[in-house]
Amino acid sequence: MAIPTYYVTVGGNNVSNVQEFTVSQGVQNLSDSIRPGTGQIRGRRPDLLPAITIGAYVNIDFATVGATMFYARVADFRINYGEVAAMDTWEIDIEDALAALGRCTASFSWSAGRGPTCLANSGSLWNLA
Repeated sequence: MAIPTYYVTVGGNNVSNVQEFTVSQGVQNLSDSIRPGTGQIRGRRPDLLPAITIGAYVNIDFATVGATMFYARVADFRINYGEVAAMDTWEIDIEDALAALGRCTASFSWSAGRGPTCLANSGSLWNLA
């Protein structure tokens, strides 16, 4: 059995020195409310990080099986400075599209005889930024 290998990319750039990542998606029980997927990526050596911007796309890919585990955007970024450079760490908070949808503002208009249900079925509501 192969050792699981994963890669983290932010804005298309590989992120090295990842120490840990956690991801929470969906619901745990049928009675739970739907919630956005969130996660956190932690690592060392912030001097080796590519430019991190809020809203940049993040992929966590499992190379062992060739699949994307989590696709999200950067929600927050922190560098924790230690007493010496060897103690510096970084953290990236990530969240999926459902979180962005909850914060978006949109206005719509439609002609007589069409309502929001028709718009949702036609796909007009899917491309909210």
